Amino acid sequence: MKKFMSICLASLILLGGLSGCSDNPKKTNTEIAEKNRTIIKENLQLQEQLQAVEGKLQILEEKHDNELHLRNLLDISFHTIIEDLKRGNIDDLKKNVTNNITVNNNILVNNNSKTEFALPKGNYYFRQRFFHLDEAECTTKFTTAYEIIGVIGDELKVCYVDFTLVNGEWKLNSIGIDVN
Repeated sequence: MKKFMSICLASLILLGGLSGCSDNPKKTNTEIAEKNRTIIKENLQLQEQLQAVEGKLQILEEKHDNELHLRNLLDISFHTIIEDLKRGNIDDLKKNVTNNITVNNNILVNNNSKTEFALPKGNYYFRQRFFHLDEAECTTKFTTAYEIIGVIGDELKVCYVDFTLVNGEWKLNSIGIDVN
């Protein structure tokens, strides 16, 4: 289809060039042939540029698909960590966090920031608000945030989460609550 469109475009340009030439009977066949060569050369350059753009687009689409796949995997991992925290499955929790997180009963402690994360009381659920695969660290750091829905009060609570790739496994590296 693209090749057909390119040929049609070249034909239209060629016909336009030829019809423009017919208005001036003084143009020679050599001038017309040179004009045609120029148009064909430009068409080939445009086709090469189109192929380059299509290649870049394919790379971006693959990157986006990989990021969405990773988002889905880490969303499942996050909800598994939350379920383990609810149930008190300390051993399972420890398998899914880095050394930056200490599991203390049903509380996750960020060792670097010395902040704690505990589950809210009452009925709630987490809804993913955004996610970001860091370009500079595209294979090692994934950040996401969840709105905590159902928490009583006027505040909107957002849980920020960082996952880090450790020895081929994604692990929770930090977690915290931001109140807006």
